[in-house]
Amino acid sequence: MPGSRVVLQNLHIIPPPSGTTIEIFGRRDVKLHGLTHDEQSGAGGSAISLVCCYNFAISATDPEARTPLGGSAYPIVLSNCQKGLVSGCSIHSTWHCIAIGGGSFPGAVPSRQILIDHCILLNDMEQGAGAADSHGNSESITYSNCIMSGANLGGKNISAFGCTIYGRPPSVFPDGAAVWASEIVGGVFRVHDCTVHLFGQG
Repeated sequence: MPGSRVVLQNLHIIPPPSGTTIEIFGRRDVKLHGLTHDEQSGAGGSAISLVCCYNFAISATDPEARTPLGGSAYPIVLSNCQKGLVSGCSIHSTWHCIAIGGGSFPGAVPSRQILIDHCILLNDMEQGAGAADSHGNSESITYSNCIMSGANLGGKNISAFGCTIYGRPPSVFPDGAAVWASEIVGGVFRVHDCTVHLFGQG
């Protein structure tokens, strides 16, 4: 943690064709509020990437009226970050709206103790990816009162409470699944008091 507080507020992001637009590395007390971004066709990479950050909060990121991203795009990436909150955000993407996990470099820690609360996470379900995505290097991640298209839950001790989750289109994926898992490390996975819309075989 080489530095302390970072605050970004009311910024409009225009992403490049590839790569990361804003990356914050190794900081404590990161606050991002009121960020919007153009979701240009063909754009890849991520709009906002936090790496090895502690005690962060992202709120009211609202690109809901914009055109979905093309290609492999991640509006928010949380890598090896701990003790965080993403709240009140409305995010659209072709791929994962929020990707949680991280690398395995020396000193890396799992992304841990992160709450995604009252967010709308919608993506292009024809790609088969969940709008909510936690990789194996994730622990104690909670989605609370969210609306999302597909939840890919991986890692350890992952939960969804009071969420509405929509399944994949059966015209492309016969399973029509709304919740699935990969990169399971262990612990307990809970989907509690959620409304889950299954299609196809379910």
